[in-house]
Amino acid sequence: MGSFRYFDAVIFDLDGVLVDHQHSFAQTITALRARFPIFSTLDEVEMTKNFSTASKQVHKASPHQDSACYSKVHSSMGAFFKLAGLPEPDDIEMERYSRFYVHQYWSNMRPTPGSLDTLRQLRQAGYRIGILTSGERRLQESKAKTVGVLQLANCQLGSKDIVSLQPDCPASLMMAGALGTSPENTVVVGSSRQRGNEGSTSAGVRAIWYSPQTAYVASGSRVPVINEVPQLLHYLIGRT
Repeated sequence: MGSFRYFDAVIFDLDGVLVDHQHSFAQTITALRARFPIFSTLDEVEMTKNFSTASKQVHKASPHQDSACYSKVHSSMGAFFKLAGLPEPDDIEMERYSRFYVHQYWSNMRPTPGSLDTLRQLRQAGYRIGILTSGERRLQESKAKTVGVLQLANCQLGSKDIVSLQPDCPASLMMAGALGTSPENTVVVGSSRQRGNEGSTSAGVRAIWYSPQTAYVASGSRVPVINEVPQLLHYLIGRT
């Protein structure tokens, strides 16, 4: 795979790349098990797997809703109890579990390792930085500010804004315009080949797939894979 240097802008997916979801999620599952007996009796690995599956099911049904908002967590909690084969709690208990989850998730929110320094180095090298989000704007801005990336970005756009303004326009294409550059001079860093990168490449925007669980693939792939955010610097400014 050739170098990505000499591009003008980099677009990041907030939830999948810049926010360390796995850390917040793991800490929240641990806190749930410590706080509520109903969760402490479950196998931790199985509980984590079922809650992750439940969250993905809910996200698929409402992709433009923030994963850390109460209503989405409440729906995920209900789906989890069904997957786990447990009787669904009453409304009061379900609210307790869901609000506790949201509080713990936000309390444990942090940027992905090395992402803040990577953004600073990209800015210093002259790159314009865009952040794509999903969900309610105020909540997403709060999340970006909490992990420290909002102030390092030139522009932030939400999927809801893009859908309402230009339903047929790929998000990365609209963001490139907002950053004042062209698609061919833009790189998008996403966490899903299907949702982010394939749509970007079809729009003429180059893409990199961020996947912490995947082996680092530096060459031989149409869409290269990184498993650490700082590996972007190898492509964009020639640093390792």
